[in-house]
Amino acid sequence: PDPVYLFHHILTREVAYESLLYADRRLLHRRIGKSIEQRWAGRLTEYWEILAYHFTLAEEWGEAMEYHLKAGHKAREMYANDDAIHHYRRALEAAGRVKGSEHRQLEAYEGLAEVLDTTGKYEEALNYLHSARQLVERTALSAEDASRRHAELCGRIAGIYEKKSDYDSASTWLREGLKYLGDRESIEAAKIYRLGAGVYQRQGDYEKAIEWCTRSLLIARKLDGREGQAAAARAEYLLGLIYYRLGDTAQTIQLCQESLTTYEQLEDITGAAQASMNLANAYYDRGAPGDWSRAIEYYLRALEITRKVGDVHHQAMITLNLGSAYLDRGDLTQASDYYRQSLEMCQELGFAYAIALLQNNLGVVAIRSGEPARALEMLKDSEALFLRIGSTDFLPEVYRHQSEAHLSLRQLDEAMEYARRSLKLAQEHQMRLEEGATRRVLGQVHMALGTPEQARQELESSLAILSELNSRYEAARTLFQLARLYRQQEQFQQMNEHLGQAIAIFEDLGAQLDLAEAQALAQSAI
Repeated sequence: PDPVYLFHHILTREVAYESLLYADRRLLHRRIGKSIEQRWAGRLTEYWEILAYHFTLAEEWGEAMEYHLKAGHKAREMYANDDAIHHYRRALEAAGRVKGSEHRQLEAYEGLAEVLDTTGKYEEALNYLHSARQLVERTALSAEDASRRHAELCGRIAGIYEKKSDYDSASTWLREGLKYLGDRESIEAAKIYRLGAGVYQRQGDYEKAIEWCTRSLLIARKLDGREGQAAAARAEYLLGLIYYRLGDTAQTIQLCQESLTTYEQLEDITGAAQASMNLANAYYDRGAPGDWSRAIEYYLRALEITRKVGDVHHQAMITLNLGSAYLDRGDLTQASDYYRQSLEMCQELGFAYAIALLQNNLGVVAIRSGEPARALEMLKDSEALFLRIGSTDFLPEVYRHQSEAHLSLRQLDEAMEYARRSLKLAQEHQMRLEEGATRRVLGQVHMALGTPEQARQELESSLAILSELNSRYEAARTLFQLARLYRQQEQFQQMNEHLGQAIAIFEDLGAQLDLAEAQALAQSAI
């Protein structure tokens, strides 16, 4: 019933707008903002962005600051990262014109840092966190609140350095955060101990990692409310990851499942993605019937979530793990594609730890593709980068693959040297799964050297460890090597027994490349 007027062209609208006096424009924007507040008072959430726009142009800085902050929080929760960054920056600009707005400026700094961290813009995120630390000193806070705020910011700075593989800087900031807290068992303490556990895990100090992660979990479980539950869930999946690296898949599955359940109850999809990724790792290594398919399902679920929220860091890690899943299935083309996608993301992020791991994994693709010389180049680069950043977490695996590459080139002295390095480091870190895999490679080297008794001892030790850990795929690979040994010794009954077990597992898992090798061995003995 009421007439509605629209501009036919944007330029017509702009000409009309620019013809207004500046003061009149400000007044009109203010009147529009106030009208929206009154008319839609019961559903203002839908209009925060529009209100922020109008009050900014009205130069009503207090209202502009509040609505830009609200719009920023809303965009962040919806994972509209670019919009969130825009609103937080506008909130800071407005807050700079409002006296006594330090609390709101802190909100904006922290919101910006969180979104920039998620999207992999680490240096910008660090700049805003340091600005927030300076602002805490000028904000009217109680001594306890100021200490907790400082500790929180120190922890977030440490988390970014951990992602950048700068573990010394991460540790320094974590210790700084603990100084502010003293003996208080707060949410900030739970976060700092969890972050410290992650740093120790990257460095291969699993005993310290378990100690710090357990402390984080105990503190978090004492805290009430959603924040305490989320902190406990994060500590659970990290503890699961640590046990995964130690070869304890049963503990990993239990802890990650508990973590995933909590995250789903909290409707925290980013936490659920991280727990799903670690749960997938555990199912994959266990390799029970249906585990590999279940693992890939969890990986893809986690990847979908991280793409939705724009979390590049975890996208890279999940894509890396998918590459490993296809590698074990024998699909080297798909494995290489996933690894290279992940490598591109990690190089953009400057994520040295993952870059080193991807060089190792691409080296394995080269070995299995029959290119051991090219594999050694990548494995050497991987070793050098891990050593440069002070991470020994995956060095036993890198040394094991170097041994395999030298073995393919018939460089047996070098193969033995790297296998022994791998075994020594795996035992020092109590990495039972890695020890089992390395003893298999040692057995292969002894077979090539013509020392069958030593080969048998190593392979049987490998099988015992891997069977104890319920790692069916790795156990099957050792069964295959034992079958090869018995074939050399013309002990065909033992060969067929071990080969039959290996083939059954490879068929069940869908490990096509291993299955083809095992079937070829079976045919050669006929």
